[in-house]
Amino acid sequence: HNGVEYKVTEIGEGAFQNNTGLKEVTIPASITSIGANASAGCKNLQAITINIIVPINLAVVSARGHTRAGGGDVFDGVDKNTCILYVPEGSVDAYKAASEWKDFKNILPIGTTGIQGIVVSNGEPFDVFTISGVKVKSKVTSLDGLPRGIYIIKGKKVMK
Repeated sequence: HNGVEYKVTEIGEGAFQNNTGLKEVTIPASITSIGANASAGCKNLQAITINIIVPINLAVVSARGHTRAGGGDVFDGVDKNTCILYVPEGSVDAYKAASEWKDFKNILPIGTTGIQGIVVSNGEPFDVFTISGVKVKSKVTSLDGLPRGIYIIKGKKVMK
């Protein structure tokens, strides 16, 4: 600010709350705490890159003296099935085991895309959604007839 660089160590309570325009967040390694409701209601959040090796315990006492049980309110409203959590390489297992972070279904090392190859259904039907969540096909076994692009199938991004 005004030519002075400040080290950010906390993300305050409600910092991004209900920001539906927020699609990506990068959390630097200097962060030591994330306040209640920091990203709550950010329903369009697609990716969080967190540069912290050891997962932050989100169940800490807030500024008002209330303990957040499990830290669930930090990311309330974020779709943890589709939002990708990128973490330092070697920390994936720690985040998958951390009670506050393990609800994210896609925890990947920083530097990977999260995009997988074409889905092979083995005859099992699946629904196809656009990247913005609009269903374009129901109970299909292939991507035939769809234009090239990125789709969501069974909670995973796939490319055609």
